[in-house]
Amino acid sequence: MRIFERISFYSDLDLITLSNDLERVLLLKPFEYDGENDNRWSWTYDRDHIQINISWPYLSENLQEWDHTVPDRCNYSLLLISDFPLIDYGQDKYNSDFVISVLIPNYVAVLRNIAGEVCYHSGNHHAEYIKNCSPSLHECPIVATAHLCSVTLDLTAFSSIHSVVQ
Repeated sequence: MRIFERISFYSDLDLITLSNDLERVLLLKPFEYDGENDNRWSWTYDRDHIQINISWPYLSENLQEWDHTVPDRCNYSLLLISDFPLIDYGQDKYNSDFVISVLIPNYVAVLRNIAGEVCYHSGNHHAEYIKNCSPSLHECPIVATAHLCSVTLDLTAFSSIHSVVQ
């Protein structure tokens, strides 16, 4: 299944600072930046060739207009997308177990460390993610009506997990 997952959050950081922090913690290639009338964004690829696309609209309510699953108070959305042209995303490495057990937990943990409260609220693997985690973890800390499996990882554990995935 194609990876197309959306994680939203609130941060006081500007897009360049946030992107640089992610780049440093996740050892990413430098982000590229662009913008238009109502949105600014950055993007890069991680070591697993998953595109990371961060949107920071000028008006945070635009996120909710573009996607009704984005919780209130979020001013950023991060998309994880499998679109690198030379990678076979159908291989076992990119299966649901990878997305649910490695990809989403890693990004949620890092974003929580950098930005604070984070919500994984939609995506191709979201329903399975919710189904497989503890019912007590389905509440998004940003807004009680959203659903999220909270995953808390010590960032020292993140580097170990990340090195196994490479």
